[in-house]
Amino acid sequence: MDTLNALLDGETRTIQILDYQLDVLRMASTSERQQCIITLVDESIATWTNTDETIQWTRSLMSDDEVVELYIVLGFYSMIARMTRSLKVQKDALIADQSQAIVQNVTKNAAGNCEVGKLELADVN
Repeated sequence: MDTLNALLDGETRTIQILDYQLDVLRMASTSERQQCIITLVDESIATWTNTDETIQWTRSLMSDDEVVELYIVLGFYSMIARMTRSLKVQKDALIADQSQAIVQNVTKNAAGNCEVGKLELADVN
């Protein structure tokens, strides 16, 4: 139950992955841990399962709680994605230079110029 509580509480969450963070991970050079998460997520979305090798790799780099949390986040993402597609929810308008805005804001956040967890995208629109 601690893992589920941590998932819902951003203060104690051990793996914080949002869509913009996945974009950043794909654009930047990544650590082995990050590459493992991307592989697990991509495999899961494409095939609804993971190879034994990917699961072993993931468990070698993360605790059991982190692995469970990763699958819970992936499950929430999959549920919302299926629901929005089924209900034909319209996509938001494209953000001009989204990739550049992400890089600038993540760099700004990393420099300590922004409160943790509050990404400022006001300048993008």
